[in-house]
Amino acid sequence: MSLLADDPIPTPPNAADAPTELVWLELSDGTRRPLGGTCSIGRSSGNEVPLSDDRISRRHALIQLQGRQEYYVSDLGSANGTFLNGRRLTQRTRLFHGDRLSLGDSSFNFHQPYGPARPRPEHSLTAATLGEVRTHHCWLLVADVEGSTQMARRLPPERVPVVMQHWFDSCRQVIEAAGGCLNKYTGDGFLAYWIDRPGSAALVSGALRELNLRRSRSEPQFRMALHHGEVAIGGVGMPGEEGLSGAAVNFTFRMEKLAGALKCSSLISAPARTLLGDLLPVADAGAHDVPNFDGRHLFYEMA
Repeated sequence: MSLLADDPIPTPPNAADAPTELVWLELSDGTRRPLGGTCSIGRSSGNEVPLSDDRISRRHALIQLQGRQEYYVSDLGSANGTFLNGRRLTQRTRLFHGDRLSLGDSSFNFHQPYGPARPRPEHSLTAATLGEVRTHHCWLLVADVEGSTQMARRLPPERVPVVMQHWFDSCRQVIEAAGGCLNKYTGDGFLAYWIDRPGSAALVSGALRELNLRRSRSEPQFRMALHHGEVAIGGVGMPGEEGLSGAAVNFTFRMEKLAGALKCSSLISAPARTLLGDLLPVADAGAHDVPNFDGRHLFYEMA
């Protein structure tokens, strides 16, 4: 008999200390795959759950334990996607008892009967309407890993998802410590933002310094693009993320592509440079065209 997410969950004493062997993936044939700290899924034999399916990437998805009893699943930039309860993953997402993962032709049920209960939504999705959209001036940061294909060839298959997850977690820590929000994952990168408030320029510059320092010390290498502009926040987005929209968001993603073409590790727009002032030493990176945006735009890079 299978347990569903809405079934009552028995809670033993000290549920937070329940052993990890009480957490498992149920495979399509009914067998259980106990989950420890990390579980990678993919076509490569080096994964904890190897799958023989041409629609599955060599390193397709990763399940990781965070904290004491919180499990998260991430798609590792696969071609055909990872689906959680029928919806394609766009960012690292918390797993709850009864969740169903689908990859290619394979499906798994996640079981954590003594884990934390799924939070109940305070309002239905239909309540998230355009009337809730707010407009703010924001700092926008897009980061993306450089040479991910070469890294995958150089490292053992089981090492790549660990390196990537460590990078995501490290960047999130820096951004959130500086008052920002890591909004969404984008394959081998992410989008983060800060709502512009008094003192936010100092927080953003501090985060960029720390990220650049970590970039120089460990894998993976990555590039960053920083912009400042007007952003619409809210509306209907993917679960677990705020919807961000507007020309400034699109411009920042275009900047990241430009940074790659220029082989620049940190590209800063003129509006962001003006607001940063002397908080961050920069050098002139020239004026460049940005696809779908009129004129040439001035850019800077961290000195």
